[in-house]
Amino acid sequence: MHVAELQSGDIDVRFQFGMPNPDYPAVIKRPQFVLDMDAYVKTSHDLGGSVQYIEQAHSLIQELFERSIADKLRRHMNAK
Repeated sequence: MHVAELQSGDIDVRFQFGMPNPDYPAVIKRPQFVLDMDAYVKTSHDLGGSVQYIEQAHSLIQELFERSIADKLRRHMNAK
């Protein structure tokens, strides 16, 4: 697994990706590729600000996801 930490304004994103292997150091038994994105804010803010941050974080994660997959994977996911 790989980890990338990204920042966009007040929002931080932890982007984990790769092939997990719970049986490490054994070989991977179930090959699967994982994209995991979590967004958070380190500053204190009121409840109204939370809604704004949630919407911004969702848009940021959605954009990162769309940029992370190729057309071949997109077609494969839509076929299922």
